[in-house]
Amino acid sequence: TTLASVGKDIIEDDEGNIAMPHQWMEGNLPVSAKCSVCDKTCGSVLRLQDWRCLWCRAMVHTACRPQYPVRC
Repeated sequence: TTLASVGKDIIEDDEGNIAMPHQWMEGNLPVSAKCSVCDKTCGSVLRLQDWRCLWCRAMVHTACRPQYPVRC
């Protein structure tokens, strides 16, 4: 993931501050993964499920992802 690939998705607030959105990757979570929203175990060794941000390493369930802030 590069800054150029994010381009149009960069977040800018009213004061001109710039923030990046999370870059989510599905699956491949560590065994001890905890959801950043509900604090329950997430991920699976049997299949790709749930999400991890490539930049900040936040991990969330698919169902919890809409509740997580967009800014990374």
